[in-house]
Amino acid sequence: MLRQVFILIATSFIVGCGSWATKEHSRPIPVTPEELTATVDQAFANADVEIAAIIAVPDDQRTFANTVGALDDMMVRLDGDANMPSFMAYVHTDADIREAAQGAAQMWSDWSIDFATNEALYNAIKTYADTNPKLSGEQARMLEHTMRDYRRSGMSLSPEDREKLKTIQKELGTLEIEFDTNIREDKTIVPISAGGLEGVPQDVIDGIEVVDGNYQVTLDYPTFGPIMDYCSVPETRKAVRFAYSKRAGLENVKILERIITLRDESSDLLGYATCADYETETKMSKNAKTVAEFYEKLRPVVRKKAEKDWAELVEAKRKDLGDPTAEFYQHDFSYYYEKIKNDKYSVDSQKVQQYLPLQNVMDGLFEITQNLYGIEYREVTEKAEERGTPLWHEDVRLFEVWDTNTGSQLGEFYIDLHPRDNKYSHAAQWGLVQHKVWEDGTVQLPVAALVCNFTKPTDDKPSLMTHDEAETFFHEFGHCLHTILSEAEIAGFAGTSVERDFVEAPSQMFEEWVWTPETLSLFAKHYETGEPMPAELIDGMIAAKNLQSGIKTEGQIFLGMVDQAYHTDTDGEVDTTQVAYDIHDSVRMYPHTPGSHFQGSFGHLTGYQAGYYGYLWSLVYAQDMFERFKDLGMLNPEAGAYYREKILSKGGTEDSLDLVRDYLGREPSMDAFLESLGLEVGAPLPGEFVSGDPQQSNSGLKWWVITDGGSVGETPVPTDKVKVHYTGWLEDGTKFDSSVDRGEPITFGLNRVIPGWTEGVGRMHVGDKFKLRIPAELGYGSRGGRTIPPNSTLIFDVELLDINPVSPYAKVPPMEQLPGDAVTGDISTSDTGLQWYDIVEGNGETPECAESTVEVHYTGWLVDGTKFDSSVDRGQTIEFELNGVIPGWTEGVGSMKVGGKRKLIIPATLGYGERGAGGVIPGGATLIFDVELISTK
Repeated sequence: MLRQVFILIATSFIVGCGSWATKEHSRPIPVTPEELTATVDQAFANADVEIAAIIAVPDDQRTFANTVGALDDMMVRLDGDANMPSFMAYVHTDADIREAAQGAAQMWSDWSIDFATNEALYNAIKTYADTNPKLSGEQARMLEHTMRDYRRSGMSLSPEDREKLKTIQKELGTLEIEFDTNIREDKTIVPISAGGLEGVPQDVIDGIEVVDGNYQVTLDYPTFGPIMDYCSVPETRKAVRFAYSKRAGLENVKILERIITLRDESSDLLGYATCADYETETKMSKNAKTVAEFYEKLRPVVRKKAEKDWAELVEAKRKDLGDPTAEFYQHDFSYYYEKIKNDKYSVDSQKVQQYLPLQNVMDGLFEITQNLYGIEYREVTEKAEERGTPLWHEDVRLFEVWDTNTGSQLGEFYIDLHPRDNKYSHAAQWGLVQHKVWEDGTVQLPVAALVCNFTKPTDDKPSLMTHDEAETFFHEFGHCLHTILSEAEIAGFAGTSVERDFVEAPSQMFEEWVWTPETLSLFAKHYETGEPMPAELIDGMIAAKNLQSGIKTEGQIFLGMVDQAYHTDTDGEVDTTQVAYDIHDSVRMYPHTPGSHFQGSFGHLTGYQAGYYGYLWSLVYAQDMFERFKDLGMLNPEAGAYYREKILSKGGTEDSLDLVRDYLGREPSMDAFLESLGLEVGAPLPGEFVSGDPQQSNSGLKWWVITDGGSVGETPVPTDKVKVHYTGWLEDGTKFDSSVDRGEPITFGLNRVIPGWTEGVGRMHVGDKFKLRIPAELGYGSRGGRTIPPNSTLIFDVELLDINPVSPYAKVPPMEQLPGDAVTGDISTSDTGLQWYDIVEGNGETPECAESTVEVHYTGWLVDGTKFDSSVDRGQTIEFELNGVIPGWTEGVGSMKVGGKRKLIIPATLGYGERGAGGVIPGGATLIFDVELISTK
């Protein structure tokens, strides 16, 4: 997980996270609360002076450097003075220092809101923007993003609404800090009686305090994880898991629900349909609808794997207990996951730990990344104090990063890897300082901090990492490299300052280096003997990689959908517990746990709000990018240099999708992601992505569900008319027809098309979207079609919009409102449905037959009076064969006499049908013509 050092408010202006030069300036850690507060106060005072200077620049002298660029410069210096003091809230051991640092975070929040809505500063920036300066690259991007973010901060609102928005946002900032603090300082203890920890490793048990004969189980990762993994006492697992689901208490649930209400009010003021639409606007997804569609496509694919996983879990528990009716619960998952891994793949996770001493893992990680990216790490922990970069705890280590090709320093990073009281309790990377190129060409070097909570060493053993912990270490180091290897000139675009739904991709990709024999052999060595991890153990781990991947992925989907549900609510009044229960029961294989309220400790709901989907979203790109390393080698320096150049060095200087396209040399694909879950991926079909096995009828028709409308709409019968949007391809991807491309749905009789459509669409509910694979015998067969070769299999993406719709262009207006010449008298109607008024009777001959050629003058309208064609307006008559046009003309003109004039009212069935004629004639349109028959022959 990546977190900004300061609180990102709802209207975050410029994301410039930390900056102070590593050589010119020290990074002191305040030793008293008063010093910390004074330091931060002075930092904001200095920033206000710089802002005033930007405002004071005469409008006719504004340049990028003294106006927009000066904002980045100001934020860099502000971060340089205030970031490290604020960061202490997460890592310092002194409660007073932490409290002062939390106060600094509140100052950040309030100041940022005032900064983003400073009208004089906004007018200065806008004045410069209105000159349409000729900028390129990062400068053009920064101006564009600055004006975008001013809009998002409410500068287009009335002064009254802007003040209301500021009040909301300041309360939000306070509540979000309180929410995070309650999680971090949660003191939950679960008393477990003697014998209740059976199966838990003795090293873990020895580290648990005992009071009055009961183990005082805490919920930090190194304690909670092994209990859930190995404790054979189900009552203990249940109690510990239940306590974990209630961390931070109902107080945090109330705070969260107030936060959600305020976010909704904020997005309403800014004109967004939902908070999620506001939050996703600047991400790759762009809106909440795209996120919902992402889950709609992913869920049925993952569910197929989850169902197999579930059967395996239930069987394992029933076999273990000897009870064929035993039910499976959430607190059983980790325990039986480990048993299956051991029994089926001979992977004993405790044995794996013996081959993953932390220092070995770190050495291997360092060797891998130094080789891949052409860099070198130099530890300076012992010199930290004298070089002006003191450490905040004895566990902390500090490293410089150097480029082996140029011999220049690239940056440095801290690592703080073991748990302690009141420390940030998860794993995260902080970009404390961002890469920056100053106007004089000097470069500010980035600084990162990895804060983790890995198993602590004991008196007789080093820190032995679980494989999951090793994976987490590589993940967070992926963020670290994204920060350190940045080459952005503007700090606001440096490092991890990418779209939030892409930021996890580099770190997720780097997890793969703990899953291959080639890389594990570098560091997986026994802590006592130094012997490498046995090949059969590595093989078992890799074979078990996709164990329970469906259940795990559904867990991620659940969290993302809860986050979206909270932030797509339209009135902001959310019962967060009930919403979570409802989504859990629709997404997970097992029911929710009554009385739980996990959302109170769901830390991603501040900072990642409406963005948790990004973990799975970015994993799609991570797996696709990883394919290059799979092909070229996990330790291939050329692959590493290419990735460093195309992705890591770029930061947010370009849109992430453009970076990925350039890296891949093609459009991204979901195939590698699905394969990573253990799902088979066949040859891709044209159109929208689908996976898994299709459903198939006895006739040979195949179909996949792209979007499930929920089975609430009607299903058509063959005699119905249906309104659809569709695109059709040949199997080689050649597109031959598309109502989507024409921008107009089509309506047709279901029994008047090819059999494959009749059957396929006949299986759909309104709201469904299917991919149909229609064999030739259900399509156009050996005769083919105008653009369809004989014996072609056809692929269609079809969305059923409506059944038996009535076109607004079908209803005929009253006689006195008909367009064109006025008519009187009674209307005539034929058996086919054609109607007409005779304006002039005529006294000449009638066309002899349907093959006759007629000369006419005419004008045509839609029923609303829209004129679509007129020989009268062109000033010339037209000749045509009577049967060479629409049936309504053939019949209507065919019964006229030369010299006559008639107003024809032609229903869609005798005109251009439900398909329309393109241009201004929509599907289902009734046509009205004034026709004068000049001659016939």
